[in-house]
Amino acid sequence: MERISIGRLCRMLKVSSRTLRYYEEIGLIKGIQTEDGAEREFTKDQADQIEDILFLRSYGFCLNQIYAFMQEDKPLGEIFAEHEKNLKAECEQTEKQVREIKRAITMLDERHSIYECLKQKEEEEEQKKIAVDCLIHLNEGDIQFVCQQISSKAACILTSDNIQKIWNSLVCKYGQFKQIAQIRQEGDIQKIRYQTVSGKDVEIGFGFHGKYIITIYLEEFSIGLQVG
Repeated sequence: MERISIGRLCRMLKVSSRTLRYYEEIGLIKGIQTEDGAEREFTKDQADQIEDILFLRSYGFCLNQIYAFMQEDKPLGEIFAEHEKNLKAECEQTEKQVREIKRAITMLDERHSIYECLKQKEEEEEQKKIAVDCLIHLNEGDIQFVCQQISSKAACILTSDNIQKIWNSLVCKYGQFKQIAQIRQEGDIQKIRYQTVSGKDVEIGFGFHGKYIITIYLEEFSIGLQVG
């Protein structure tokens, strides 16, 4: 029976002699020692077996898997058919996980959107309450309350003297405040339409940045800061 030396086999299969010796050490292959003990030799069947091992290794199979295949004497076709089946199952599982992750991301985005909407709604309600309170306190002559609701950036313009002058001019022109007729929101502006004792409707707006007033809007003009 023809034998192939380890050196020749290494050249044929483009593998190192160290690799083949390691395969021998772990019991994956078994060479034949020459009579003089100079080097190892392999039969044609052993060479084919080594070629199969290298072929399986090139497709990512580990040595433990290959050893198990050899113990079961599985043909390469059967090995790759099972491997394909396993890969398809792994792909399906991966695709399922990707879909679940995408669904989780969507749920997080929706939850974030709901949170932002609730937060905005709460802020609008707080702004509305502050605007109404400011109108009532203005009518009662409590300018300091209004000043406490004003942003520090706008305080240099919306001073107590300026606010008092604005309110006095409204009262002189339209009469005393009677009751609130309507409250509506335009962006960050709370607009309050109120009735005066003379029957005239007047609209005053409070522009907000967060929970602080930065601008007071009247039908004729506005005073304060414009924050982008």
